[in-house]
Amino acid sequence: MTASTLAVLSPEIKYFIGAMIVCGPLGIFGLILILKKIQKKNPDRIRWR
Repeated sequence: MTASTLAVLSPEIKYFIGAMIVCGPLGIFGLILILKKIQKKNPDRIRWR
């Protein structure tokens, strides 16, 4: 069902979905790295739950 749904989409939408599949997790990973870097410099500033 998913393959047939993607088949009817325009190529621009397919490229956008593909880019978001790659950029989304990379952005989250980058944000975690930045927070860990801040935590090393100032441990009281970031509080992990």
